[in-house]
Amino acid sequence: MRDLSEVSGPWVGFWIQGLVRGNMGLRLSCKSGKIVGSGTDRVGSFKISGRYLISGKVEFTKRYTWHSVHYKGQWDDQMIYGDWVIDFEDSGLFEIWPESENQALGEVSIESEQTLELVKT
Repeated sequence: MRDLSEVSGPWVGFWIQGLVRGNMGLRLSCKSGKIVGSGTDRVGSFKISGRYLISGKVEFTKRYTWHSVHYKGQWDDQMIYGDWVIDFEDSGLFEIWPESENQALGEVSIESEQTLELVKT
């Protein structure tokens, strides 16, 4: 498995909160088990700090001016995916990946903010 230090730089992805999908752009530096960086999304600008393990486990906190969001996920050699939580008040899912992986992932296109629709089966 690739070490996260090999993919420092620009990242893209999204979080899901209820039926809302929020896209985000990040710049991450991954080195010696630590993750630091910054980014923006529909909520605002944020700073990131956290850690990663050789097993691929990733934990980081996204700090806005007025609140923090805690992320726990797994690096699978292409993306980090997992769960986020805001002080036990709200939670959801997320996925982020190196911007350079867009081609490897089949030119994933990041669309503007959107609301997810419920589908009855």
